[in-house]
Amino acid sequence: MAFSTEQLDADILAMLDDLPVDVWFDGRVVTGSRSTLRRDDVLADEGLQSVYRFSIYVRAGDFRTAPTVKDTVEIDAVTYRVLRAEIDAASTLLRLDLGEEYAGTYAPGMFA
Repeated sequence: MAFSTEQLDADILAMLDDLPVDVWFDGRVVTGSRSTLRRDDVLADEGLQSVYRFSIYVRAGDFRTAPTVKDTVEIDAVTYRVLRAEIDAASTLLRLDLGEEYAGTYAPGMFA
């Protein structure tokens, strides 16, 4: 079977429908799907492994402007900071790695 963008889009919609999560950003709500990555694989080079909480997958085109690193999003009335935002090779699916609201906004030891 040949690869088609229609099939990819249908697969993404099915994934988002299985475990839907509302993600608020820039005055707009989009549907995403929550996932948790292994901490060993996430953000080690940025030093944010300990503040990573979970990831959200959304369709890249659902936002007017996609969230970027250090932006905040709201899920279930809780604010999270975007630690990393990565789009897939087909420019269809956006993964947002999220941490606590104030994660990454200060340097360790800054207030010591």
